[in-house]
Amino acid sequence: MEGSNNTLFGSVLVGNSRCGIFLRGSSGSLIYNNLFNNTVNVCIEDSGSNRWNIDKTPGTNIVGGPYIAGNYWSGFSEKCEDSDGDWICDEPYVIDSNNVDRYPLKIVRASTPTPTPTPTPTPTPTPRPPQLQLQYLLQLQLQL
Repeated sequence: MEGSNNTLFGSVLVGNSRCGIFLRGSSGSLIYNNLFNNTVNVCIEDSGSNRWNIDKTPGTNIVGGPYIAGNYWSGFSEKCEDSDGDWICDEPYVIDSNNVDRYPLKIVRASTPTPTPTPTPTPTPTPRPPQLQLQYLLQLQLQL
């Protein structure tokens, strides 16, 4: 991204071979609510300060969290702490001294509860009436 005062939001920047985003001569740009998952997420050349987040705002962010704020950073966002459960990391993501995401996003996966096994009822034998023994007497008469 070249130039100043650009805005990039709502983008998925994944699998780029060199950089997820390359800033050249950029300053005053606003880059927020993006997902970065690259070997190198940001490359900066001859750039000044850029904003990497907005103030925490209610709304669904790019990773499904309840607030729009900064960006999701692979390698950082998976490991960061989120003590208040707002899907925003407690610590900033520092790109360099002029570029800091103050509110990096975190994915909070709901833990899958261990299912409680349902007891299988043990069948109780049904009482049977006493068996009656019947004898049949069969007489065959053959007449010739």
